[in-house]
Amino acid sequence: MFSIAIGTPVQERVISSIQSDDDCCRYKIVGLKIKTNFMKKNCLFIILFSLMTCQIFAQLRKNKSDFGPSTLGIRKGTIKYQTPLFQLSLLNSSQTVSALKTNDDDPFDFTPGDRLKERDKNGFYHLGDITLGIRTSNSSDWSYYSTSKNRVDVSAIKSDNPNVLAAADLSKSLSADLPLQITRYWEKDGDNIVMRFEVKNISDKPVEIGALGIPMIFNNNFNDKSLDQAHIENVFSDPYIGKDAGYIQVTRLQGKGKVLVVVPYGETPFEAYRPLLDDPMPSGYAFEGLHEWMVHSKSYAETEWKGVEQWNIPTSEIIKPGESRSYGVKFLIASSVRDIENTLALADRPVAVK
Repeated sequence: MFSIAIGTPVQERVISSIQSDDDCCRYKIVGLKIKTNFMKKNCLFIILFSLMTCQIFAQLRKNKSDFGPSTLGIRKGTIKYQTPLFQLSLLNSSQTVSALKTNDDDPFDFTPGDRLKERDKNGFYHLGDITLGIRTSNSSDWSYYSTSKNRVDVSAIKSDNPNVLAAADLSKSLSADLPLQITRYWEKDGDNIVMRFEVKNISDKPVEIGALGIPMIFNNNFNDKSLDQAHIENVFSDPYIGKDAGYIQVTRLQGKGKVLVVVPYGETPFEAYRPLLDDPMPSGYAFEGLHEWMVHSKSYAETEWKGVEQWNIPTSEIIKPGESRSYGVKFLIASSVRDIENTLALADRPVAVK
């Protein structure tokens, strides 16, 4: 339920209230009092716009079943890992994140674990996914790939490295014509957690990576929640798109409690922050949508973003046959919002403060 107030010093205030029932799209308008034609036109426009918006989002929520069958493999269970600072839960099927929490008594989840069943279909992004835009030496066109498009069980890899929590070959979740092999590692780095991707050229031609994105999937969806619920359960992600000095701070809406900080690991500059407009969950007034950490963005600068000045110079990377590259991000915990800069400094990240 929400209210609209319109008025001027010389006109009687007009107050209207619209009550929406998403299940059956019923609306009730009460307390409407219109003094002039000008006021009437403006008020009616706002009411009609509000009704249309509510109807659209109610219908989109009704059509969740249209997203297809469940493919994420939630029923196959999860496995949990701990560091001194984190509790990490991964799905056995995809080794994507089902929960990311601090290692204490606080049940708060930085990821949308409460919507896991709602997002268990092809096309929905999860923390642990990767996107790519590539071309080979004999082509001028870019081809795009994403681990979110075709959910199948990944091939788990055993590692003798005690710092490796979990690892998987992602080939089965990517198109067979991709000339790259992608291996994802979840690792401990001291008290912190690292998500890292090994990208190897398994073809006989050089491959240019013009887009490489790491979806940053956090719990910023307030749909169907009261304001009090959202303050307790949801987060706001604030990026600094600063190349090697870049980071994302993931803060609880209420502004209290510990803060998740995401920083580059190795050579993984924060070049761009691309909205994931192809994620099936509709964005709107209660959900700003999802974004990904772009390491390379040249392919988008030449196509979708052509003619638009970018925050950073778009780059690409050419990988020769048999060569590999490593890309990753590290997850840190700050004790509070005021402790973010100190946490970055302790992690040897560049920080500019007054």
